[in-house]
Amino acid sequence: MAVKSQLSAPKTKNPNTGSHSKAESQGQWGRAWEVDWFSLASVIFLLLFAPFIVYYFIMACDQYSCSLTAPLVDI
Repeated sequence: MAVKSQLSAPKTKNPNTGSHSKAESQGQWGRAWEVDWFSLASVIFLLLFAPFIVYYFIMACDQYSCSLTAPLVDI
């Protein structure tokens, strides 16, 4: 029974054989292997401050007639 399940398992392709190019076998498409510090800092900034930015826009539209500079001037 165990031999049958092993035989019927799907076979995977070896990435070193076939007509694949060298770039395809080195990594996955769409993945960044090296990320600079500015990209990392901007992603962390967006994750941390996105709720506050949304709250600022809602407050500006509700209390200041959708003026984005009036709340800053009022402070």
